[in-house]
Amino acid sequence: METVIDNREVRHDFVEPPRRIISLVPSLSETVAELAGVDALIGVTRFCKHPAGLRERIATVGGTKDPDIRKIAALQPDLVLVNEEENRMEDYEKLRSAGLPVFATGPRTFTEGLTLLRQIGRILGRVREADAIATAAETRAEKIRAERPGRGLRLFYPVWNRPLMTISGDTYIHDVITLFGFANPFAPKRDRYPEITEAELEKALPQVIVLPDEPYEFRPEHRADWLMKSQYPAARRLQVHLADGSYFCWYGVRQLAALNYIERLLT
Repeated sequence: METVIDNREVRHDFVEPPRRIISLVPSLSETVAELAGVDALIGVTRFCKHPAGLRERIATVGGTKDPDIRKIAALQPDLVLVNEEENRMEDYEKLRSAGLPVFATGPRTFTEGLTLLRQIGRILGRVREADAIATAAETRAEKIRAERPGRGLRLFYPVWNRPLMTISGDTYIHDVITLFGFANPFAPKRDRYPEITEAELEKALPQVIVLPDEPYEFRPEHRADWLMKSQYPAARRLQVHLADGSYFCWYGVRQLAALNYIERLLT
C-alpha cells in the first residue's frame, strides 16, 4: 500500500495504482500521461493540451473553473487531481461530497513542484521514472542558481492585460524567475496576482519583460506595443519576449524542460 498526504492534509491510501484518473490540472494531465501513459486518464479539461492529441483521445469534463461535476461522477474515477489555485474550492467540495477520491495539490515553488512530481510517481507506481526527472531538474536548478544568469535584472511578468496584472513573491512563477537570478519588482505585493498601474510599472523600470501566452494570450502585436514604450529599459534593450507560459507555471514532468527553455529565451 502506498500512502500519500495531499496539500490539504488529506491521507490517501493506494492499494494499487489508480488507472481511472481525471485531471483538472493541465500540468498534471501531462505528468500522468508521461509517467503512466495516456490510457491512465479518463477525463481532462479543455485546457489540457499536452501531450499533443490528448483531448482528442480523452473525454473533456469542462474547464479548470467550470468542471462538469455530474459528468466526472458518471465516469467513476478512482482519482481526481485538482489544484488549489487553478480550481475552485466549491468544485473541490462538490467532488468530495459526491464521494470521489480527490487529491489536492498546490506547489508554490520549483522545489515543491518536484516534490509533487515524486508524489505522483509514487501514486502511479512510477517512482523510478518520476525520481529520474526530478533529480535531473534539481541538479540543473542548482547549477543555474549558482550561476545566476539573470544577473539581478528586473523582470516584469504580466499575467493579464486590461487590467494589467502581475505576480507577487508568493507564486510559483516568481520562484522560477528568481531561480535564474532575475528580480521581481512586484514581489512585495500582498495579493498573489496584483493589479498594477502604468505609474507603478514606470517606477519599477523593468529591464526584461516576458509576455506569456497563458492565462492571457499575449501576441506579437502586444510585443510591438511594448517595444514602442521607450520609457522602459526592456524596450530600449529589445528585451521584450513572447513566451510559452507553460514553461513558467506548469509543474511536474515539464519542469526539467522548463529550465532549458527559459535559459534559451532569456539568457
